[in-house]
Amino acid sequence: MNVKKMIKKVLSRALLFSVVLCFVLMPMSTTYAYKGLKVALAQPSDNNANDGSGFVAKDETVYVILDHDGKVLEQRVVNRIYVKGEIKEIRDYGQYSSVRNMETSAEPRVQDEQIVWDAQLLKKGDIYYEGITDKELPIEVSIKYFLDGKEVEAQSLAGKSGNLRIEIGIKNKLKVTQPITYESYEKGRISKEYEHYVPFLVQVSYPVDLNIFSDVKADEAVKVVTGKTMNLSFATFPYPDAKVSFEMTGRNIELKPFTFTVIPQVPPLPDVDMEDELVKMLDGVRKIRDGLNQFGAATQPLASGGKQMAEGKQVLERGISALVAGSKKLDESSNELVAGFDASIQGFNELKDGVTKLVEGLNGVAAGMNRLAGSAGEVSSAVNSLAQAASQLQGAASGWAQNMAPALMQLVNINEEMLTIAQKLVQEQPKDSDLYKLGQMVIEQNRIIESMGGPEGIINSGAQLLGAINGLKEGVDKLKEGLDSQFIPGIQAVNDSITSLVSGAEATLDGMEEYQKGQTVYRQGLVEYVQGVRSINNGLNALSGNLTRVLTGMDSLLNALEKMDDGLSAMDLQGLSEMEEGIIQAIDDMRFAKALKQRMEELADGYRSFMDNERNKNSSVQFIMRTKEIVYEKGRGEVQNIQSAQPRMDVWKRLLHLLGL
Repeated sequence: MNVKKMIKKVLSRALLFSVVLCFVLMPMSTTYAYKGLKVALAQPSDNNANDGSGFVAKDETVYVILDHDGKVLEQRVVNRIYVKGEIKEIRDYGQYSSVRNMETSAEPRVQDEQIVWDAQLLKKGDIYYEGITDKELPIEVSIKYFLDGKEVEAQSLAGKSGNLRIEIGIKNKLKVTQPITYESYEKGRISKEYEHYVPFLVQVSYPVDLNIFSDVKADEAVKVVTGKTMNLSFATFPYPDAKVSFEMTGRNIELKPFTFTVIPQVPPLPDVDMEDELVKMLDGVRKIRDGLNQFGAATQPLASGGKQMAEGKQVLERGISALVAGSKKLDESSNELVAGFDASIQGFNELKDGVTKLVEGLNGVAAGMNRLAGSAGEVSSAVNSLAQAASQLQGAASGWAQNMAPALMQLVNINEEMLTIAQKLVQEQPKDSDLYKLGQMVIEQNRIIESMGGPEGIINSGAQLLGAINGLKEGVDKLKEGLDSQFIPGIQAVNDSITSLVSGAEATLDGMEEYQKGQTVYRQGLVEYVQGVRSINNGLNALSGNLTRVLTGMDSLLNALEKMDDGLSAMDLQGLSEMEEGIIQAIDDMRFAKALKQRMEELADGYRSFMDNERNKNSSVQFIMRTKEIVYEKGRGEVQNIQSAQPRMDVWKRLLHLLGL
């Protein structure tokens, strides 16, 4: 698997919180900048500058009448002013086209966008007053109607039938461009330019008349059925945009008003802190890098030694091949020598049968025996040279066993260490990781070595070779012993018997018996020598085959070490470095998300007044927006927009009227 993909998979869970948060908060568009918005954090202060002994606060409710498409038709602000303690004068701030006391006939003094009330009015209770304004709202609503898939005007729906789909677009217009400051993991304090919005919760409500509509589809709504009315409630946070849609099947369609309740509020974001886990992950990645560097440094001597062994393998192969060929020729010559000795023994028997004629050819026999004595000396010298060569071969084999066996044992130990590491990688690493595949490769290589007999098989072959050489040495020694102690003295005895042959044939026959015994011993030694040569030849053939398998395994081991080194380098440069950078970036993103969330909370808490957010400090604000109702009168087929005149009412009736209740 690609290293980068692996890194992304490893980091996906760690970045979940910051990604979700940024997705929720990321602006979809930045087409409108609200002019004049100033962020003023809540402070323990009142709306008055002339007396600090009292505390004045107010509740500000903005009532808005919307057309069917969401266009603002009328907006009024109802202010409730209350006080704790003593106060002489009450100052409220905002630009109104008209102001009316909703409780009494007392009027305020209006100047320079200040509404000043006599504090004596509070003796009768809280002050309620209404102000008319055309100030631009922070939330913009647009409504579209589709009847059987075709967009239509709302007024044309009265009395129609079919599938009605309603799409409501909500846009947040309070964009704030201020730097978000947070503490970076490595770079210290950072201020990042970021466009964000004052967060608003917009609740959309619509009562569905089940006498008119059926088959209501509104997956994102909370549905509450009361009698023959299904109340649909949607909650959304436009940042900056949001959409609400639902559809239903209607007959003789009429539409109730849509109600939009808007309050400054932060979305319910999950409070998840993964920074400690990310820091631990970062420390782990750095430790892995250090461990891999140490592991890579440890494999360098092994790779270097393997290359040196590879360079000497050709020389070793040629030497063993020559040794095998020489051993084969020696085996073939030994067979001929044994056959010759057998023929010599047969001829000696014939000589024994003709001993009675020996006296007649005594002079010729004596000359022949002298020549035989000289030949025996040459044979003895040759056997002596062969014994020395066998001793040298025995020493070389012993030296090879002493030098090669520890090296092979060291290779066994290294192989066992690599097998242990590989098994640990397979157990601890994910199956699709490069380390897991590396461990599998080393384990498979070890199986190949074991199938060839393993390093112990090579050692055993070396032991067999040494045993064969020792057998060869022993056979040569016995051959030399037979020549020196039996054959040559036998010739001397023959010469002596020839000298005394004239005096007695019996002494000659006795000497010939001794000579025959020497020939028998010599032949036995020669047979043992031939068997030793054959053992050497078999051992060399086995050694050649085992050595070929060892060298083949060594090539595979060198290739594995080279791939391991390349893999470690790639993992360090492409994998772990990028992973380390990604984790650090994730920590910074999480810290930025926390700072952004805190800023949003400050903006929501700081937005207290629609009319004057800077000076109305001890205030709270909410918006209630309603569309007009569409009524179908049977027989007339006309749309009746319900919007009656506003008679003189007390405060409670006025509020109920504004709410359409």
